[in-house]
Amino acid sequence: MQLPVADELPLQIQSLEENGINNIRLPEMQNNFIRGSYGGWLIILDIYQGSIYMLNAFTRVRLDLPPVSALPHIIDYNPNNYGFEYTLRSINEDLFVNNTYVKSSVFINKILVWKVTMNSCPSSDNEDFMAVIIYGYGCNLAYYKPHDKRWLEFPTREYNFYDVIFVGKKIYAIDDYCQLYEFDTNGKSGPVGGIHEAKPPSDDLKNAKEWSRLNSLENYVLIIGLNSSVRILPASIQSKGNRIYFTEGYIELRPTDYAVTHDIGIFNLDDGSCQRLLSDVKFLCPPVWCHSTSFL
Repeated sequence: MQLPVADELPLQIQSLEENGINNIRLPEMQNNFIRGSYGGWLIILDIYQGSIYMLNAFTRVRLDLPPVSALPHIIDYNPNNYGFEYTLRSINEDLFVNNTYVKSSVFINKILVWKVTMNSCPSSDNEDFMAVIIYGYGCNLAYYKPHDKRWLEFPTREYNFYDVIFVGKKIYAIDDYCQLYEFDTNGKSGPVGGIHEAKPPSDDLKNAKEWSRLNSLENYVLIIGLNSSVRILPASIQSKGNRIYFTEGYIELRPTDYAVTHDIGIFNLDDGSCQRLLSDVKFLCPPVWCHSTSFL
């Protein structure tokens, strides 16, 4: 799924079940970035207003999340002669003498939020709903629960997180050193945890804590991208097993001509081949996978 260019209205969807591109019309999407998806919900950031909200791509129901101005490292939000500006708290005290700095709100809105993921689809009585955001120059973590007014910091000083997912009641995140972190969400004060060390196998002869190469997904399909990565049975999307559907997560770090980006496709683990999808499309922001059921 990708946002339309400025002169277009429909949201374009490449179907995994059939050939071609389908169109869904959504209101006022030109000044927005998609920052994740889950169960048919798109998580959208308005780059001029700084609002973060969830929009159901199929029912058009909208639910608001705390805005960019409610992130932990933003301490003030004021108008100026050119619009609005944020006063931010520096994550690294060595970078700024006063430990604060001021930037245009539109500039910050465009670059501060990297990804938002959820643990379940929201509903009116879903008090267990939680959202986690990767934000800031240091790629920090923050979370939101229903009725909170702000994004709340994780109880950890670690940063430079590249990805985060929910697995049941736990949150797993990985940093730029490939270090895995585990946080438990059962605590009343928010997620609690830190560096995760995998438990040794039951066989005492194989007690080394190390990563192992996975050569086959067998009958499953892995879907990875800006939104939560999932493993599903291929019957859900009319596909063969042992394949990885992927989107490029660093498209914004490429040159401004996004049409040169081709890292969107299907990798076949059986023979090592790769089939490209949407290779001739100009993107305004990274694409996400979206599904009407609850696995995404």
